[in-house]
Amino acid sequence: MKSRIDKIKISGIRSFTNLFKDRDDMLYLTIGEPDLDTPDSIKEAAKQALDDNLTHYPPALGVLELRERIVAFENSKYQDTLSVDNVIITAGATEGLVLSMWSLLSEGDSMVVLTPGYTLYTSQATLAGANVRYVDTVPYNFQINEEALRDVVDETTKAIILTSPNNPSGEVLNKESLEIVYHVMQDYPNLHAILDDVYNTFVYETDLPTLRNYHDIRNRLLVVQAFSKSHAMTGWRIGYVLAHTELIDAMHKLHQNLMAGISSITQYATIKAFEVETAYMKKIYKERRDYVYDRLIKMGFEVNKPQGAFYIFPSIKKFKMTSYDFAYQCADKFKVALIPGIYFGSDDYVRLSYCYSMDVLEVALNRLEAFVNEIKTQL
Repeated sequence: MKSRIDKIKISGIRSFTNLFKDRDDMLYLTIGEPDLDTPDSIKEAAKQALDDNLTHYPPALGVLELRERIVAFENSKYQDTLSVDNVIITAGATEGLVLSMWSLLSEGDSMVVLTPGYTLYTSQATLAGANVRYVDTVPYNFQINEEALRDVVDETTKAIILTSPNNPSGEVLNKESLEIVYHVMQDYPNLHAILDDVYNTFVYETDLPTLRNYHDIRNRLLVVQAFSKSHAMTGWRIGYVLAHTELIDAMHKLHQNLMAGISSITQYATIKAFEVETAYMKKIYKERRDYVYDRLIKMGFEVNKPQGAFYIFPSIKKFKMTSYDFAYQCADKFKVALIPGIYFGSDDYVRLSYCYSMDVLEVALNRLEAFVNEIKTQL
């Protein structure tokens, strides 16, 4: 494990953001941190759990009532037949991803990651001793090309990870892309799909296709979910994984050694989340998305309108700069921080997060526009 730890680095998103932490008047469009607050009823439930002295060690798999609520919700939404034996409570989606990969992958196995994609996927697989193989979706408008996928899949490939809506692009994988994954999984019986679904409550004008509609591969699907984005609970650190019971059993052992269990107060409070209406959050993010997209288009960026999540991923190729140079100069000269696309595997792009207030977005985009206008004079 020591040799594997030596191979990985601190998250590029965090490290780049920290470069400018001491700058006065810096505006950040960097972190996927909702500026909305956790709903009051969830906070009240946490206070009640404290008053009820629910402060003792929780079961390692998670509080039974919470697991039952998760199963009822998931079965209703996806017409599934899950039981509490198919769910484990985790420290956010991050631990859920670790448990999923480490329970699936052995030394020398391979895992497929679509680019652009979340930065931690590669380091988490590396820690499991696996090799990461990349499939570039940019040439196919952020969708999956069958030939490109089949080129990297063989008998050693144990997992493919799918994030839809995508971080960083906000794109949704269409039915054709998922059909391709399904057919490849049919040809490789040992191939599993890890579905990072943390943004699936924020989908705007489109439907959200899912591999969960293919019933014959459900035992090979691992669903990673969290309440961080959907309920503005990033600091509560709570999520869950849905998987076949044999995989949950393996995750249980690993989870006990990593965490012992998740805060009992957090778990009892989260039960209340299933009674909270969060449509207002989606409405707010959609309004921000529309504003940011329109501003970027008027600045001359080539950019797809995100279908979900709260990120937008404009191309900077026309400016003849690396994504790191573009983002660094933008922050250094004009005091607005973006994330270089190279951290997501796509150097011709930068990521903007729009989970910030409209006041912040307006000023930040004014600064970005001034930076773009300066670049244009130099081209």
